[in-house]
Amino acid sequence: MTKLDNLRRARRAISQLHESERIIGWVQKQAVVVWLTPSRRRTILFVAAIVIGLMRTFRMYAEGNRQEGSADWLPPLMAFPLLFGMMYLLYLIAVNFQKLPSPIRHRPQISLHLLFWTILALLWLVPDDGGMWRMVLVLVAISLPFLIWRCGYMLMSGQRGKSQDARFRDHLFYLWPVWGGPNTPIGKGLDYLSQREAQNPESYSRSVLAAIMEGMG
Repeated sequence: MTKLDNLRRARRAISQLHESERIIGWVQKQAVVVWLTPSRRRTILFVAAIVIGLMRTFRMYAEGNRQEGSADWLPPLMAFPLLFGMMYLLYLIAVNFQKLPSPIRHRPQISLHLLFWTILALLWLVPDDGGMWRMVLVLVAISLPFLIWRCGYMLMSGQRGKSQDARFRDHLFYLWPVWGGPNTPIGKGLDYLSQREAQNPESYSRSVLAAIMEGMG
């Protein structure tokens, strides 16, 4: 066996660590893995989503407004709860989807995008000297391209009748995901993610090891 063959075997062994029962058995016994139950992981992602959403709002404001002033922190601080409230309202709509008017139930995505265009029209009507409130509206408008598709997943979950038992916190972690992502992400809402959620230490250990190997590759 040549040195190249040995290197290939070593690389193959390393790339398949997530399939090693011995390593999986060791990882799943670690205190942190046992402690990170599905409920606790969701709580961590929920808190992280709030932090990420606040950071994104402040960062967009900082990138779009270089003026200095004592009230510079007010527009993003006011825009964030508006965005949060808007997403919570959409969550309530998803939970009560069957009670909505028929046109909205049959075309939820069109209705969602009409909301976005309504905000743009409102922004167009606000004069340039609208001051802080105009800036708040600008922040809401430029945040929506990132959020609108993710909110669409939530409405689709409601359309399929799968949102009645889901809490808002269960949706928020992919609306403001800690892993970031583009404005048009891959279609991965709560329905899909819940089906693939690791429910015990063994499956969680396998997923963590697989992610590590994927990152190393």
